Amino acid sequence: MDGRQGFPRWRLEGIYESNVCPRRVVTDDSARWLSLYPHYEKGHLLMRGALSDQPAIFIDAMALIASTIDKARAEQRSG
Repeated sequence: MDGRQGFPRWRLEGIYESNVCPRRVVTDDSARWLSLYPHYEKGHLLMRGALSDQPAIFIDAMALIASTIDKARAEQRSG
């Protein structure tokens, strides 16, 4: 089973609509990064220490997620 429905079952009003389960298109690695973002947003870092003590990939991933969220919010406000 590929998660498809014959109609747009998954919907975020005005933002997203699909007949494919969104979880099916998010890789396991992406899901792990996304699961860290709420902690990062609250100031909880991956590693002990300050921002400069964090792995570059962590900082890059959190910046990408934040940028994507900001862009989606801006589009939602304007559209």
